[in-house]
Amino acid sequence: MRPLIFIRSYHTEPDTVQAGSTFELFLELHNVGSIEAQNIIITFVGGDFTPLGTSSVKTIGKLSVDEHGWVSQRFQAPSDMENGLYPQAVQIDYDDRWGTHYSSSETVGISVTGVQPEEPSLIIGWVSVKPELITPGKEFTLTLAVRNVGGNRARNVLVTVVTASPFAPLKAGNVRALGDIEPGKAAWASFQMITDRRAEAGAYNQKILLEYEDEEGQKHSSSYNAGIIVAPSMRKRPHLLLTRYQVTPVEPSPGEVFTLTLTLENVGDGSAHNIIVNFDLGDEFAILNSGGMLYLSLLQEGNYVQLEQPILISAMASSGVYRIPVKVEYEDQEGTAFSHSQDITVMVLRKPLLRVDFYEPITQVIVGQPFLLPVEVINIGKDTVNVTTVELQSEDVDITDGSMYIGPLDGGTSGTIEATGIARKPGIAAVRVVVHYVDDFNRLKEVVKELKVEVAETPPLPEIKETPQPGEVEEKGVWGRIWSFIKALFGLGG
Repeated sequence: MRPLIFIRSYHTEPDTVQAGSTFELFLELHNVGSIEAQNIIITFVGGDFTPLGTSSVKTIGKLSVDEHGWVSQRFQAPSDMENGLYPQAVQIDYDDRWGTHYSSSETVGISVTGVQPEEPSLIIGWVSVKPELITPGKEFTLTLAVRNVGGNRARNVLVTVVTASPFAPLKAGNVRALGDIEPGKAAWASFQMITDRRAEAGAYNQKILLEYEDEEGQKHSSSYNAGIIVAPSMRKRPHLLLTRYQVTPVEPSPGEVFTLTLTLENVGDGSAHNIIVNFDLGDEFAILNSGGMLYLSLLQEGNYVQLEQPILISAMASSGVYRIPVKVEYEDQEGTAFSHSQDITVMVLRKPLLRVDFYEPITQVIVGQPFLLPVEVINIGKDTVNVTTVELQSEDVDITDGSMYIGPLDGGTSGTIEATGIARKPGIAAVRVVVHYVDDFNRLKEVVKELKVEVAETPPLPEIKETPQPGEVEEKGVWGRIWSFIKALFGLGG
């Protein structure tokens, strides 16, 4: 949302400027933007003409939306000017209501009649565009007045509209034959034109080529630029953007499949039709379950949709950040095609392939008694893993010497650690083996493997019976043994 000011039309008084004379240049300004323009300053910049009477800087307080305004400047034309169309640059400066500044430059052509040459001389004396407000995708009529300001007849006159974006001729083509033009006379040529549907608002120069012959058959040519202004389109247009994307898992590995979820949003003011999303994948990726594109028939303005695409990563891919260009193609309700591309990034991370286990069986583990924990870490992958230390942890076992530096492990190699443990209680004891390493993005990571150890209770001590001292039985004698028997018989102890 902004103001947008163009020179809608201009003319001089008199229509044809004589070399050495004074004239007034009138500019019609038009605000074709969507909000009011304020603090408007018009500056006539340089050129072949000398400003007279007042400064070459003019001001207009403000122009509301679709409002027109006029400024004028008096000039002196040099006396040695030749016949022709001379450019005059105009700079337009203005602000919006919030103080944001805008500036643009345009050029108008001023037709000058100088010393009349003997040979014919053709100029573009007048340019008309109908309708006056040209918008993208619309047809218009360009009419030119070709004037002979020379001293002899111009024969076999051809007028060519040089094809250049954003305008193209229709129907009868881009060349008109005007026949002969006598000195001081003019002929008119009209062209049916169309503006590119994708044209941006602004001022454009349309090149016009004049070709003719003199009485002796010698060929002449000259070219001029006709200024044509394109106003902002009044048609509602869709505008699709990838406002968000998600990679699941966040850091997929070579050989894995990840899901790319795209959020496609229509931030324009018109509906989008026949939407095609294409993925430009390199050798490291392959599309699954589709032909490399996603299709959506309709997305209304202000709405969004989430699209999912599974993608396979090559097993030969290296770790790194990969760029995937996504191209979105669509049409508006009139069939005008639009497209744009956005890049998404995928972080591929090679994960270590490690086997962690006891390299010797552990038997006869008893509560309270020390036993060995012989652990081996084997790199079963083909790439080197930058291992730092291996650490043993447990809540069931007291561990000593449970940390050791191993260092990088090439594919197929291993490192070992031999710690000592004392189990705290019987049952299954868990021992966590934590392998610390540095990944391919130079970040500290770890692999954790839990190993199990069966712990037995402490066996009971053997019962110790008291042995009578030698001779103790004999000291009782026969009567002693009889007395002991009688007491035992009556429960009196033995």
